[in-house]
Parts: sequence; structure tokens; C-alpha cells
Amino acid sequence: TFLSKYLLGARANRNVGLARALIVLLDILDKLEKDGLGDRIGLPTIDVNLKELSDFVDQVVSPAALMAVVEHSTISQRGAELVLLISTKHKQTAGQDGWTDDPMQELKVILKRMRRRVDSIGSAVEQWISPVPCYCADPGLTWNFSDRGLDNDLPPEAEFKDEFILVRA
Repeated sequence: TFLSKYLLGARANRNVGLARALIVLLDILDKLEKDGLGDRIGLPTIDVNLKELSDFVDQVVSPAALMAVVEHSTISQRGAELVLLISTKHKQTAGQDGWTDDPMQELKVILKRMRRRVDSIGSAVEQWISPVPCYCADPGLTWNFSDRGLDNDLPPEAEFKDEFILVRA
């Protein structure tokens, strides 16, 4: 409901765009995890009411004001639902062109996003790492690559396997 209104509003607002809107959603997920709100509710899915955010995205003029919205918000529980509440002071920034955040607050947001990117890069690198192909001849004796390097004089009947152990008769 409010998620679709938020995303549609972000896409329609030339100062926001879909990419910034998605980053803000990631910030909300980080905040939920950091505050442990999802664990306290104890349900497999959690409803987060984004009404104030969807209203804010329709009015915001400064991209910086949108990017800082989560830091100027609280998430409170109402029954089984969580509600994102934007501070009154930050709501008033929606119409201000050229709005800038407090430098320390902005640094905090930048560092959090950098951490997210580093984590993402680390995950991508882990997925790219695959086992090194190794030389296998007859099953028998095994060597770990750390104990013995790959021989240059391997017999032609040998074949490569996706394993870390070199096997030779």
C-alpha cells in the first residue's frame, strides 16, 4: 500500500528517483536490524507503515533531505505493526531546496552506506572465488597444494578436476 505509493512518488519526483528511494529502503532495513525491532516482534514477516515517508517523498525538493530521512526518523511499534515516524523538524525540510544536514550526521550516513558497499563487494568477491582446478591422475596418494606445488611434468593421461587436492598414483 504505502510502499507502492512511496516508490511511485519517488519515480515521479525528479529530485528523488527510484535509485535514491531504494537506498532509503535499505537504510530502513538497517535501522530495523540495528534497533532489533524485528526480533522483538517475533513474527516471520513485519509490516512497516511508510505513510509519512510516502507523503514526504511527494513533497521533497532536496535529494539530501530524502537521503537523511531515516536518520531523522524513529520506528515505533503499534501492535504487530511498526510505523516510521519522521521528526516534525525534518518534515519541514521537504520544501527547502539546497537543504544540507548537520556535517556530523551526514558523515554518519556516508560511513553507513560505505560499510554497506564494502559488505556488498565482499559478498560478490566470495561468490567469484571458485576452487582452483587441480591435477588428478590415479586415485592413491594425495597432496595438498600448500605442501607441494603443481608439477610441470604431469603425464598426459592426467585430467583436471575442480578440487583442491592433487591425486596421483
